[in-house]
Amino acid sequence: MRENIGESERAQHFRTMLFGSFAGVSILLAMIGMYGVTAYTVAQRRFEFALRFALGAQRGQVLGSVLKSALTVALIGVVGGVGLSLALMRVMSNLLGKMPAFDPVSYAVAAAGCC
Repeated sequence: MRENIGESERAQHFRTMLFGSFAGVSILLAMIGMYGVTAYTVAQRRFEFALRFALGAQRGQVLGSVLKSALTVALIGVVGGVGLSLALMRVMSNLLGKMPAFDPVSYAVAAAGCC
């Protein structure tokens, strides 16, 4: 009986490690994607920035504009991700075992880490 329980726990541990690895890779891809989109946007707007600087804009104003657009995209992604995760909570509850499907701390940490 102990052997069967141990095997079941090993399978659960493997699934947890697999999902954790996928989560880490997805966060890395999201970070690379956000960097790419922001770099592309800045490259497309460089003439606008040059004009703003020529007209007297400060560096902080231009940087604020870039950060505002990047954070807007990130916020849309976080809201969409939280919405989808809440919608798929019942499906995920079967995979989590004894852990609760809704953990407000996990949601807060994930949302804060993305922004």
